[in-house]
Amino acid sequence: MIWETPLSDHDLSWVLEPVRLLFSERLFSAAHPEALPNGTEVLTDLDRAMLLENSQELPREYRIWQDVQANAVSPFYCTDAYATISMDIENAIAPFWEQWEPIRMALVKRRLRKTQTGFDNFVNTLLYDAVEQLKQVSAARYCLGPDGEPVLEALFQVYHAGFYPCGWRRGNHIVCFDPSVLEGHGTGCLLDYPV
Repeated sequence: MIWETPLSDHDLSWVLEPVRLLFSERLFSAAHPEALPNGTEVLTDLDRAMLLENSQELPREYRIWQDVQANAVSPFYCTDAYATISMDIENAIAPFWEQWEPIRMALVKRRLRKTQTGFDNFVNTLLYDAVEQLKQVSAARYCLGPDGEPVLEALFQVYHAGFYPCGWRRGNHIVCFDPSVLEGHGTGCLLDYPV
């Protein structure tokens, strides 16, 4: 379903819920494991998580994560509906980037001073990917209607639980990384990040 009339405030709130997660204390908190989709595989080994996320040669029980995401996005990516909602999505995210910039600069200084923690590095490296994925969830909700797209909705559930989605098991189960195992992990909104 594609919205054929202007969105109500309620509908727009639901569409933008994924990108508004950026302003929440939930993102990367690992504080809500009960909110993970049923069957989620949770990893505590960052190297393994990055292997599953980035490798083209995986054990047989896994699918290539980038392919899974691309297949989920491709049915609506080049539609007029996607173009229609894109500006609302970008406008919803703009304040986050404005508030994030001084934090990003502080993280760069920590890296240069060699005082960056494992969690600092994780956030600095993967935040942009998280934003792009959450944008796709919002776009899918707008383009596809109330049911959204199952892979992207599972991805959102993982972020909403405070974890990082990094792979897909055959048999339709998402894989995620638990960022709470990283040195320097703390809870609270990333916009309140201690710098």
